[in-house]
Amino acid sequence: MKSNTEQARPVITLLTDFGEEDGYVAAMKGVIFSECPEANVVDASHCVPPQDIRHAAWVLAQYWRLYPEGAIHVGVVDPGVGTCRRALVIEADKRYLVLPDNGLAALVVAAAKTCRFHAIHDNWHRPGPLSATFHGRDVFAYAAAVIASGAAPPDTFSAPVETIVTPDWAVCRSEEDGLHGAVIHIDHFGNLITNIRATDLGGYAPDRLHIQCGALHISGLSTTYSDVAEGAPVALISSTGTLEIALRNASAAQAVTSDTVHVFQP
Repeated sequence: MKSNTEQARPVITLLTDFGEEDGYVAAMKGVIFSECPEANVVDASHCVPPQDIRHAAWVLAQYWRLYPEGAIHVGVVDPGVGTCRRALVIEADKRYLVLPDNGLAALVVAAAKTCRFHAIHDNWHRPGPLSATFHGRDVFAYAAAVIASGAAPPDTFSAPVETIVTPDWAVCRSEEDGLHGAVIHIDHFGNLITNIRATDLGGYAPDRLHIQCGALHISGLSTTYSDVAEGAPVALISSTGTLEIALRNASAAQAVTSDTVHVFQP
């Protein structure tokens, strides 16, 4: 049985596009452990394609809520590093996100029940000079460690803000002719993950709705991939609660060139 001390170790997850060969992730961990030696640091992924904020936002949305309350999720996919883009601390359903204000948090915020936004003060960073190109080390990792250690709550080094960047791809649109959404991620199997959530489909009968994505036209919503024949297109609600378009045991990504999705009901 784990001791109370082990159970109380603060959890910090790391999501970046840094890869694993250059030492950047290790630098962030060095900052974290220097400030909070007892931290339990989890590598979510460091294989996000470079500068791909949409990909990173989808990855973050897969796991953030599965960690216990108080967990701190650091996300560093930051093509605007060193510019006027804000650095954020977000409290979402009693968990923290520490990341740039560039859309990386958009899918989490859309799914969370409660959110509070804070912008980290421009002149606040770990002791020493601030690198214009490595805020992952000097700002985000340091902020996560300070929160985890209990040395300072976020409101001592940040200020509340009302809104954050929400890209168009983060949410679908409801119009007279139905829902208009987008493919926001292609997973390892070639399945197309959309920004249309199950809750967006509340007014549609599953057996009557139609889904159009490029050349694929699918009638009805299925429960699982095996509901259709081998190689046939299928639409279902994925494990993450969003509309997914797939080909059974094949790659939908290879069959579709469009990333627009239209859901309607005659």
